[in-house]
Amino acid sequence: DVHDLTLEGRTHYFYFKYVCGFFYKLGMRNINQVVALSSYTQGMLLEEGFKPIYIRNGVRLLRPKPIPKRSVLLYAGRLQKYKGIDDLIRALPTIIKATPEVSLRIAGEGEFRNELEALAKELGVEKSINFTGHLNKSQLLREYQGCSLFVMPSTCPETFGKVGVEAMSVGRPVIAANVGGIQDWLIDGVTGYLVEPHRPDQIASKVIELLANKQLAAKMSKAALKNAQQFSVEHLVDNIENNLMDLVSMNEQGLTQ
Repeated sequence: DVHDLTLEGRTHYFYFKYVCGFFYKLGMRNINQVVALSSYTQGMLLEEGFKPIYIRNGVRLLRPKPIPKRSVLLYAGRLQKYKGIDDLIRALPTIIKATPEVSLRIAGEGEFRNELEALAKELGVEKSINFTGHLNKSQLLREYQGCSLFVMPSTCPETFGKVGVEAMSVGRPVIAANVGGIQDWLIDGVTGYLVEPHRPDQIASKVIELLANKQLAAKMSKAALKNAQQFSVEHLVDNIENNLMDLVSMNEQGLTQ
């Protein structure tokens, strides 16, 4: 939803959509093939009159590790309004009632941090939240490996949401808002849960269920780890290479006819 963007974010959105978009379309006249790395992006391009093919996106898969006994929730990404982190914090009081020892770790930086910290104090949950700030790759890996499950509460479409796949590659179930390209990799009820955006109650319900049911969490962890394998960078490179070879072959056939 554009309304979840800041004034600066809306300015960027309209600039790229209406100003840059015009020149993109002009340039696209000389393009043979457009590749979309998520079904969401593919749909957007189709609406704009392009005919893209869909190639599954890829990430650097991380080293898996068993889910720890302690109850730790993790968010990783920019601290912006449209990321829905305030919905996750609003879900925390309900989660704490069911699991008092739970903690939430928020990895990342952004202009919304002050508002999030103020909200945590207002709700009385600031002692259960740790804002880690920006993390390098090795530090983020430790966060993935140290959490019980990963939460992506974005309220605006994520074109893909690679942090969710990274979390799955470590063996973590993911709870994510059903926006953008999330359904490309999150199988509802199998590798985690999809919730509606702006629904802290749904986030709380699914978090409580997974924290309480260790057997279910372990089952989803195994499924998440398996599902993440198809989104490796190696598979992405192979798929792009195969598409390029097909495109070259088609062009060569066209020239010989």
